[in-house]
Amino acid sequence: MKIAIAQTIAHSNLEKNLKSIEQLTRNAKSQGADLICFPEMAYFSGKQKDWVPIAPNFESILEKFCQLAKSTGIAIVPGSLRKP
Repeated sequence: MKIAIAQTIAHSNLEKNLKSIEQLTRNAKSQGADLICFPEMAYFSGKQKDWVPIAPNFESILEKFCQLAKSTGIAIVPGSLRKP
């Protein structure tokens, strides 16, 4: 099993972060990885006020990780996910 460790810099732009995660995942798969691990809060970082509109979307964010794993054929450890 080949494992990729991804280091990301999350921002308060959810879509930008998810695109970065997708790109890193696809790159890891193209290099033969079977599993990619992300650090805590890789998909979003910001002040508490920034989390207010994001936290309720926990289930849809988790589903995006599941869909990405299925479409790429690589297992994903998304780091910690903040649940409301």
